[in-house]
Amino acid sequence: MSTTPPNDLIGLISQPEYWQQTQAKDQQRCFERFEVRGDATLEPIEKGHVESPCIRVQLRDISRGGIGFISNQFIDPGTVWRVRFEYQSELIGTQPAVVRYCRLTSENMYIVGGQFVVEPAMMMLQGVPEQHLGKDIVDRQDTLDTADFVAPEALED
Repeated sequence: MSTTPPNDLIGLISQPEYWQQTQAKDQQRCFERFEVRGDATLEPIEKGHVESPCIRVQLRDISRGGIGFISNQFIDPGTVWRVRFEYQSELIGTQPAVVRYCRLTSENMYIVGGQFVVEPAMMMLQGVPEQHLGKDIVDRQDTLDTADFVAPEALED
């Protein structure tokens, strides 16, 4: 559990210096990023992670290609989760995403970037063989698809 209050971390990423660093990289993004605040729950959807508990996160930004959020626990890059978007404790939608980076920002607080993907079950229903839906396939996606996910420390260049 985090010792940093969520509002303090939101204050940190809301500072002008944080967003000024992203302006140059934003020119390289595939989709426009929008700052958002809200709650979501990550639900595991991979076979190997079904036993994993759901993870509560705070949203920080979203685009057509993916999502950025804050978590109080490390989330393995390459894992696939169903993001359950909530408003006033009510589910308003879901979207699967593969975690592209997870960076420690302060004690037990991580900034995480996820790329939206098609649910493996949907691909199987369309005839894609199960052996083509493994983690190694997700890891080998074209770098153009992940251009929307720049790790925070890369923004300091």
